[in-house]
Amino acid sequence: MVSKRRGRSEGAVYRRRSDRLWLGVVDLGCQDGKRIRKYVSARTRAEVVEKLHALQTRCNAELPPPDNRITVGEFLEHWLSNVLPGSVGSVNTIDNYTWAARGHIIPALGRKRLLKLTPAEVAEFLRAKADAGMAKNSVSRLRSVLVAALAHAVLEGLVGRNVAALVRGPRGSKPDGRSLTVDQAHAFLTAAKGDRLEAAYVTMLMLGLRPGEVLGLTWSDLDLKCRRLQVSRSLKRERGELRLGEPKTKRSRRALVLPAPVVKSLRAHRRRQVQERIAAGPEWRDLDLVFASTVGTLIDPSNRRNLSTVTMCAGLGHWHPHELRHSAASLLSACGVRLEEIADVLGHSTTRMTGDVYRHAVVPAVAAGARPMEQLFDTD
Repeated sequence: MVSKRRGRSEGAVYRRRSDRLWLGVVDLGCQDGKRIRKYVSARTRAEVVEKLHALQTRCNAELPPPDNRITVGEFLEHWLSNVLPGSVGSVNTIDNYTWAARGHIIPALGRKRLLKLTPAEVAEFLRAKADAGMAKNSVSRLRSVLVAALAHAVLEGLVGRNVAALVRGPRGSKPDGRSLTVDQAHAFLTAAKGDRLEAAYVTMLMLGLRPGEVLGLTWSDLDLKCRRLQVSRSLKRERGELRLGEPKTKRSRRALVLPAPVVKSLRAHRRRQVQERIAAGPEWRDLDLVFASTVGTLIDPSNRRNLSTVTMCAGLGHWHPHELRHSAASLLSACGVRLEEIADVLGHSTTRMTGDVYRHAVVPAVAAGARPMEQLFDTD
């Protein structure tokens, strides 16, 4: 039985299926990061309700009243320093949350009492940001950060409800994304021939890898004979420095079957890289990177100039590397590949437990995208 969320010291009554015993539970919130609950049981519902009422009375007498003096700013500083670092793994995520909280939320709402913050005040804050010209995505990010922070305040019993979650995000349609058509994709691949990063572009277009995933590939991640690629890391820029780290999400770790054009381009790229390594001599850095600079070092994934040069030569104008990922999804969809299989290829998370937990156990390497891409681009 699933019940609606309750505040601390409020009770729930339900019947256990295994022995038909009635149970009552009182949620006391979190202490030292752990959820605290107390239980009562009885053979009848009436008995457990009576016991639960007595337990609630004792718990309410024991619980200290919420601190009505703590401000939004004080709580957010505590959350940023003590809670957030242990709940997210990305330094960039922490920096983004800090930007939102210290740069915008605290200056506007920081002096307000946490217990007295209202949905109307949050809505007015977001509206003011939008009216001042802040981009819709940035306003949405401010709301998301406030929702996440206040969710922890609810768990700690500092507030009874998450007022930010009751406020709608900014309205308005999102700008339409772009993807290459089949003809544009052919023109792009023709223009990329001979480019030292041609294999990277082919891989991104046909497998939908993120720029950081492509540039984080090592030769040990590839098995060209068996036509397999393993995404196990991603190249990121964190606080001004490039580093190889974990992929974006758990589902981003994935094994993919390589379309024949990708295998062909990677083999040619490996031969080219051997020549670059010989030319570099002692200056070569052996990091086992598939795509590296002319001396073997990391390539910044935020660099758009190289791809833009190719797309301009193809007569397509300026394109962003991430738009190749969008193009992969659109081209696969045009080939009739099911949406669930496209999500597997791209490493997108789903809301279903089967997809999140078990999908890779039964499908060790996703092959859905290989044959359609071969049909589109393999002209040999």
